[in-house]
Amino acid sequence: MKCLNIIQICLLILLNICTACGQSSQSKTDSPDIKVINLEQELLEISGLVVTDSLIIAVQDEAGMLYSLSDKDWSILDRLDFGLPGDYEAICIRNGKIYVVDSRGIIYELKKHNDEIILINMYALNYPEVEYEGIWVEESGEYAYLVGRKAQNNSKLAYSERYIHLYSFENLTEEKSIRIPVEKIWTFYVEMERRYPLVTAIGSELRFSDLLHDDDSGNWFILCSRPALLIELNSGGALEDIIEIDPSILPQPEAMTWTSDGGLAVASEGVLGPARIIIFPPRKK
Repeated sequence: MKCLNIIQICLLILLNICTACGQSSQSKTDSPDIKVINLEQELLEISGLVVTDSLIIAVQDEAGMLYSLSDKDWSILDRLDFGLPGDYEAICIRNGKIYVVDSRGIIYELKKHNDEIILINMYALNYPEVEYEGIWVEESGEYAYLVGRKAQNNSKLAYSERYIHLYSFENLTEEKSIRIPVEKIWTFYVEMERRYPLVTAIGSELRFSDLLHDDDSGNWFILCSRPALLIELNSGGALEDIIEIDPSILPQPEAMTWTSDGGLAVASEGVLGPARIIIFPPRKK
């Protein structure tokens, strides 16, 4: 199964990017449903994103706050505090509960009640050195899957073991569930380095930044901020596809989510410009 070819799409829409915060533009190409949205300055360090039928919620680094966004232009509608300032990295909503993970390995289980966010529970993960960046909670709400920005033991070796971690909320246990085939991703990275030397020269490690699961196919999607990649694995961890993201469009992709109609939204922190979201239409079955 092939995912969206982001690099080709981004090249087509490069000249059509809207520069006004909160406004969207569409490519005047054969793909009119693709949207590019520049976010407000307040969301410059967006790090987590989730869309449900009735809500768009974002988190960002350093702010213990949930941002409720408009489903029309993604402008900020509301801000709800849930904790002290911290390095919050990802968000997931499941069965009415909101899960936020920080880089230290703390999962915050939250619930919205009227106009307040209530902290239900906190869970401590086992490998804080990986700097957790993505979380996906399965439908039953019993388990969370997570991915880290770095390798365990803070290793910077190209072929360091990397995993999707599985955490049990009931047993309070964590295990390395799915091995990520970093050696194959690294081969792709080396080729990308030839095309974008100024971007990739700042670091040789793979820095994962978010995690999504496709409940229909069972496949996993891992976002990588350095280099800018979207990686697709099957349910067992075998590599299905690697999609190269043009860093001139999304220089530091940090968050992604399925949209309510089955599309894909990918958000980048602002780097020499505003934070930005690209929304791709649903994939063809």
